[in-house]
Amino acid sequence: MNDAPLVSINCVTYNHVNFIRDALAGFVMQQTTFPFEVLVHDDASTDGTAEIICEYERQYPHQVLPIYQQENQYSKRVPITASIQLPRARGKYIASCEGDDYWTDPYKLQKQVDFLEGHPECSMCFHNVEVQYQDRQSAPESFCSSDQKPISTLEDLLIMNFIPTASLMFRLEAFQGLPEWYFERPMDWPFFILIAQHGDIGYIDEVMAIYRMHAGGVWWWRDPLAKIKVTLPMYAHFYRHLGTAYADIIRTGASKAIAAGAAATYAAADTDGLASSLDFVQTTLDAATDAGYATPAFRRVTKAMSYEALGFVAYQKRNMRIARHCYTRALALDPTIARNKGVLSLWFEACFGEKASTIRRNLGARLRVYLRRGRSLG
Repeated sequence: MNDAPLVSINCVTYNHVNFIRDALAGFVMQQTTFPFEVLVHDDASTDGTAEIICEYERQYPHQVLPIYQQENQYSKRVPITASIQLPRARGKYIASCEGDDYWTDPYKLQKQVDFLEGHPECSMCFHNVEVQYQDRQSAPESFCSSDQKPISTLEDLLIMNFIPTASLMFRLEAFQGLPEWYFERPMDWPFFILIAQHGDIGYIDEVMAIYRMHAGGVWWWRDPLAKIKVTLPMYAHFYRHLGTAYADIIRTGASKAIAAGAAATYAAADTDGLASSLDFVQTTLDAATDAGYATPAFRRVTKAMSYEALGFVAYQKRNMRIARHCYTRALALDPTIARNKGVLSLWFEACFGEKASTIRRNLGARLRVYLRRGRSLG
């Protein structure tokens, strides 16, 4: 294929001998009305991955264009996509898929190009993928939620990352280089944020790829708390990079992440981990203050959300004393939590135990009587 490609496929791989053939097969099976190139970066694999890539390079010499590293670049904190892959890309659009994932729809590239051509306001688009767990007995599941919006914004993405890498296609012109802070922790989510600064995010509600979760993955092997600790510092970088215009949404995302971290800390504790969970909240709030985006309201709301999350974990552990304490503190810090009937129900049960259902029924019956009397008097 000698014509200039419209799409450059970016595939970064390392020791994916059991997976890379599926990825490469998913690339070359694509049926399009335009030429595309496959840019493979093998990061000094030692398990035979490079030999499989060589097979495809020989079979598709003008389309599969590999780089074989002699030294591992990821371990040097080199942002491979931004520093190595994108500078050699010739396409207008970049489609991403790591070597341990693969595409299942032969029209995936065509569908995404058609979408971006028809939506010039979007800097990128993505689609749903099926998550497959390779190392434990878990049923496959969809990555994207059923209520994923057809068009999302930078503000949505600042709350949390909802884009599976294997589904991403973005405009190369939307990549404007990397700020210094990115090199501290080169991750997908901040990279997506940088692209989303230049347009909306489109979603195609179709499953067109498989996202493998396995022990050799560089991200999904981490426990939930480890992931949160890695991502939390990103909010400080986002605040400095984007400025005060996005401060409120950054604080919203940080509050949710801190509450999730507190819950994960408590859930992982063998004994009563409430103290360590609250220490986590305090430490992360202090870091947010140092970063400049914490406000008194942010600290109060984050503490309330954290106590609410801790109350639910305590309830699951059947530690009603802790659950009662946490829900009471959450309601005191932020009374609007009372609008959540689920929280009130759990707090009520933590307070009254087995009698909660009977008390709720009696109170409900009395309330209905009072309401009927009020209407009759009116």
